[in-house]
Amino acid sequence: MNKKDMIQEKFDELRREAEALMMEKGFESQSVVDRDPLELIQELQTYQVELELQNEELQRSQQELMEFKTRYTELYDFTPVGYVCLDKKGVIRNANLTLADMLSLERSSLIDQPLTRHVFFEDQDICYGHLKDLAESTQRQICELRMKKSDGTLVDVQLESTVFPYQSWRPEQFRTVIIDITERKQMEKEQDALRGQLYQSHKMESIRTIAGGIAHDFNNILFIIIGNIDMAVEETKDWHPVYPKLERIRAAAERAAGIVKLLLNFSRTSDKKQTPVDLIDVIKDSLVLSADSKNDGKYCKNGPEK
Repeated sequence: MNKKDMIQEKFDELRREAEALMMEKGFESQSVVDRDPLELIQELQTYQVELELQNEELQRSQQELMEFKTRYTELYDFTPVGYVCLDKKGVIRNANLTLADMLSLERSSLIDQPLTRHVFFEDQDICYGHLKDLAESTQRQICELRMKKSDGTLVDVQLESTVFPYQSWRPEQFRTVIIDITERKQMEKEQDALRGQLYQSHKMESIRTIAGGIAHDFNNILFIIIGNIDMAVEETKDWHPVYPKLERIRAAAERAAGIVKLLLNFSRTSDKKQTPVDLIDVIKDSLVLSADSKNDGKYCKNGPEK
């Protein structure tokens, strides 16, 4: 059933209601061959009631239409995302108040303007590519770019567009939802910064661990070296030619010990942690080195052994 038939059926129904109402009011049909004035009056009264019913129906329809328009306006203009209708050239044909508020503009300043006019110049190629892909594929397209507010500040947005094909009552158009993602982008930047700090912290912790391990091992070796040098210096007269060399070796070892101390300080964190040390291994190594030095020959106070 087409729209015309539906309207005719509606009017026929109203006519039947009018005739029924006339019967209730006592206006009965006259069974006469010729139409007399009373019959005409009765028919006019029927038409009058029919028109009144039609008028009431039109008023109800008008009220419903106004309510529908109000709901549509609230849904279209006050939805939490921007919404625009674009022609095939990317010119804005309609826009909601949310987008106008997002860009701090009047709605009228958006209409009949290219969408790219409100896109940050560095991101305009993204917008052109978005519209081009939309026209070529007719599939939903999504992109992210920056738009300009009236004061020049930038807004990070996501564009989600679809194609509505040509209809007899309107040309083909693009419909685009524009979502403000500024807060999301800011959170992503903060998360990236935190990830960078965490990575740097882990990196420094690894370096401290390696430096601490090397420093501890080297410190144990220096402890043995310095101990043996001290014994050698003590057993050697200062007039002996080897004595200055021993002093220089001890000074170099002490400088190395200072560097090891710096490495140990660098490897320590704010939370001090004590770990047990097996002194037996250190003493064994020291005794071995001492024994080796004695076996190789030593300088005593009276001169080198023959």
